[in-house]
Amino acid sequence: MSVKSTIPAAAQPVEEDDAIRVSVGPGGPSYRGYPALFLADAEVPFEGVAELLWTGVEPRKAWWPVSASPGPTLRRLPPLRDVPSILRFALTASAIDDPHRDEIGIKDDLARARRLIPLLAAVVGGAFDRKRIPAAMQGRMVAERLVVALGGARQDAVVLDRALVICADHDDSPADRALTAAAVAGTDLYGCLCTALATPRGNRTVRECDAIEGLVESVGSPRWVPEVVGDRLLSDDPPPGFGHPVYPAGDPRAARLLRIARRHAPDDEAVRTLTAIAAAMKAAGHPPPRLAFGLVGVARALGLDRGAGGAIYAIARLAGRVARVAARRPAGAATSRPPSMNGADPPLP
Repeated sequence: MSVKSTIPAAAQPVEEDDAIRVSVGPGGPSYRGYPALFLADAEVPFEGVAELLWTGVEPRKAWWPVSASPGPTLRRLPPLRDVPSILRFALTASAIDDPHRDEIGIKDDLARARRLIPLLAAVVGGAFDRKRIPAAMQGRMVAERLVVALGGARQDAVVLDRALVICADHDDSPADRALTAAAVAGTDLYGCLCTALATPRGNRTVRECDAIEGLVESVGSPRWVPEVVGDRLLSDDPPPGFGHPVYPAGDPRAARLLRIARRHAPDDEAVRTLTAIAAAMKAAGHPPPRLAFGLVGVARALGLDRGAGGAIYAIARLAGRVARVAARRPAGAATSRPPSMNGADPPLP
């Protein structure tokens, strides 16, 4: 595996089949044949994994252009306090500030994504503390920007990077199918990504991360886990974040993320509480935890803000969603939307 290179200027997707680009097995997702867990262990950065998904290039270090400062519309960021709302505003504002947003060729969309994702990784900090955004914008890599935006230390970016890689893509969800339909209809990249966020189940993992964090805070300490879990099971209100239909034997992504969290912060009370909850659920005969459970573990191990688990997922999954958009674009030169007829919209079919 190469360890250093830049992305080829003319790189384009090599096929359009989502099932080939991302396959899911008992060991978790594979990106064009490379297991996601292997890529995370090999410390291939998120940017390199995104390029693998988009263009099929060998996994490697990939340097994206440093994003410019937020545009004039995005600089008027309102005081939104949840991750999906911040991202939807940022995407809409970025579209307004992009005079070429209707150019939807593959090269244009991928070039746009290489600037957009690092920008969103910094701007998502507005859901927590907007004063962090300028400091986050100083990061060179997506993980560096995101860890600062979420209240962590820049030196922990390598740990966060592994979580981003593990979450970069998976099999089709309702949000992905809505995004694909928007891409086929000729919607610009910003609109496609907003469509995924606006889909009712598009933010399920984000909401589940928030619910798990609330559970950890309500338990307070590992010693109270047996009592709390037992009470919730008796009241038919089981703890959130357990059981995945694709992984009846357990979600390997969650297991790996929890292992990363324990290794990084073995004495952290929140991480120990999460581990105890998983053990109590297993002892009660319930299935292992899902991805969101592991994301909360990594977020707490890094000392990130409440809600950071969902933010990590939302930024990571942009890689797979951009790949789905690019695979539906015309190859070659940029193609704009069909022009109107005599200044009016074309007739409906």
